[in-house]
Amino acid sequence: MNKLKNGIMVIFKYMLLLIILVCIYMLLMLVTSLIPSNWLEKHVRESSEELLEEDEIKTINLGYKEESIFTFTDALMINIAYSVDSTDPITSMLLARKDYIPGQTFQEHIDSQYNLGASEQYINKKNGDLYQTKELYGLMHGENITDSFEYARYWHGYLVFLRPLLAITNYSGIRMILLIVTTILVGILLYKIYKKLDLSTAVIFLVGLLSVSIFIVTKGINEILVFLIALIFSIILLSIKNFDKHTNELLFIIGSITSFIDLLTAPLVTLG
Repeated sequence: MNKLKNGIMVIFKYMLLLIILVCIYMLLMLVTSLIPSNWLEKHVRESSEELLEEDEIKTINLGYKEESIFTFTDALMINIAYSVDSTDPITSMLLARKDYIPGQTFQEHIDSQYNLGASEQYINKKNGDLYQTKELYGLMHGENITDSFEYARYWHGYLVFLRPLLAITNYSGIRMILLIVTTILVGILLYKIYKKLDLSTAVIFLVGLLSVSIFIVTKGINEILVFLIALIFSIILLSIKNFDKHTNELLFIIGSITSFIDLLTAPLVTLG
């Protein structure tokens, strides 16, 4: 009987935790969606020019290997950030539209749950790939794009950070901020590992981060976010006394935040 009671209490605890998290996410998305897109316009236009130069994928040659940054996903994220209509924030945060401009958008296409759509001029006729960087550039440079496409299958929680950042800086500036933040978090985490465990473990962890080119990854907004979640919560875990007593709850929260922020880039990074 006690086992059944304890099991019910555990289920109730996690259901309550999930409801609290969802309410927090909804509130954050709502507040972020209230930022007028004209505050972002200058920096989004500059970002579109930078992304057009780098094309859909930016390849960085490190000498011993090449790293690819999927700039087309960043272009999509910035497009969605700009396409938020602050006069209708609830609809905007739920539908996550791209190419949406009030007064210009003629037709809205619902999320097909399979492939994200685009205007015909931004679709590769041979393989169906979308030209996200060119599409963002066209949107920000007066092209009469009248079709908007919903991407409602994801939370798009990255908008909580991306929209305020675009209000103060462009793509290059955001990359620099991500590099600085990542460097600081890596330094704090390595120190925590050294103090909590030992120096050899800290060195091994650093080698692991360098092997995945952690500082190069900061050039891709969509790619570094899961690493930031992992770094932050690793620091939190190592800062809690008797952290093993709270591991399950923290893993639940980490997984929830990953689902909120990530576009399924590499969600297993946070679990690892």
